[in-house]
Amino acid sequence: MNSIIHGDDDDQLNLKPSKGEEDWLSAMQLVTGSVFPMVMKAAIELGLLEIMSKANPSQLSSSQIASQLPTKNYQEEADPLIIDRILRLLASHSILTCSLVTTEDGHLQRLYGLAPLCKYFVPNEDGVSLAPYLLVFQDKVSMDSWHHLKESVLDGGLPFVKAHGMQGFEYAAIDGRMNKLFNEIMYNQTAFVMNKILEIYKGFEGLNQVVDIGGGLGSNLSFIVSKYPHIKAIYFDFPNVIQDSPSCPEGFNIVIRPVIAVDATHLKSKTRGVLLVVVCKDGNEMIYPLAFGFANSECSKSWTWFLKQLHDVILHPELVMIVSDRHMGISNGMRAIFPNAAHVVCAYHLANNLKQHCRKRGDVIYHYYRAAYAYRVEKFDRVMAELKSIHPKVYDELLESRILSSLERGFIYRPFFEIDPELLKILSPKSRSDFMGSWNRGPIQTDLSVYPLQPSDII
Repeated sequence: MNSIIHGDDDDQLNLKPSKGEEDWLSAMQLVTGSVFPMVMKAAIELGLLEIMSKANPSQLSSSQIASQLPTKNYQEEADPLIIDRILRLLASHSILTCSLVTTEDGHLQRLYGLAPLCKYFVPNEDGVSLAPYLLVFQDKVSMDSWHHLKESVLDGGLPFVKAHGMQGFEYAAIDGRMNKLFNEIMYNQTAFVMNKILEIYKGFEGLNQVVDIGGGLGSNLSFIVSKYPHIKAIYFDFPNVIQDSPSCPEGFNIVIRPVIAVDATHLKSKTRGVLLVVVCKDGNEMIYPLAFGFANSECSKSWTWFLKQLHDVILHPELVMIVSDRHMGISNGMRAIFPNAAHVVCAYHLANNLKQHCRKRGDVIYHYYRAAYAYRVEKFDRVMAELKSIHPKVYDELLESRILSSLERGFIYRPFFEIDPELLKILSPKSRSDFMGSWNRGPIQTDLSVYPLQPSDII
């Protein structure tokens, strides 16, 4: 403990505790050990550190900080006295700096600023900090576990399970708030660690593909790909993780299979014009809006402009598969903006066109849907042969049309979603069974958010 000095050099009061007093002070710190982290938690939740960060390097008084806080119940401003006590405690732990100044009316006033240690608790240039970590560890859900530590020692079991009746990961799946906080701390921690790793480690330079099992929100791979854009990144995780992925377009680039649907709808009333929309599906098979735009009409110029905006925010536009109707504006825009991407026609749209020409031939539509939902090349060829024998004209139209590949699901996925068979060797037996079972069922609809596999990829 430092000496406390007051007055001139000739009138100094040195308060240096004895050994017994130091032990007593240490014991008191243990007694009040929960106070500091809870005060720190309140300071972060109130945004006190970020308020001072914006004023840095200037120092602020508790009244100046209180005036910037939102209040409830018609209170004019937050209580500066309570805030001052919070700030004083943080200053005593070297989180903040504190200066004592004399105001114009002769009163003493404390001014506070950020100390070097505080840089870890305010967002840095990457927008990350350790603040979410502190919030999770001091959260009531986490703190409840410590009240069951004695029971765990005497009776066995985990404190968290005794407090909440389930494992932490299971709890996160039912508590959206904690799930979001957990994913946030994983992202923030990853940013700190991966930036340091990428400064030193050069092993990624010779790689073409990196796979992250249990990759959270894909932050690890995002940092790797940002430095090594030639790398193809794939990651896997569970639906409750995917549902808290970032918003568009960042979320699309790291957690969504690159199969998107584009369409337009005409606007009524005063607005007029058309609404252009792009959507896809997330790992839970839920609709994931990606982009929308307004145009005067659905023409080649409008679609080319809209697809250009979409192209600029997609990480790998050449790997995207775009599903649409047969509007020529979309086709022209695709050729101009997405020349290397797959463009296929919506099976539902095509079926409606066929119904107009084959209203009395329900067997044609039946065979068409069998072909459209065939997940094996052999089955597709067999059904199309049956369709040819029933209605040769429809078969010829499909054969000559550019949309035939829309039905050939066996051919569509392979150029875009390939995974080295060696990958399966590092997966758990359950994960391997999920892969093989999902292929037999068709599109991926398992508890893993993964890319579709080809039968030849499964060993």
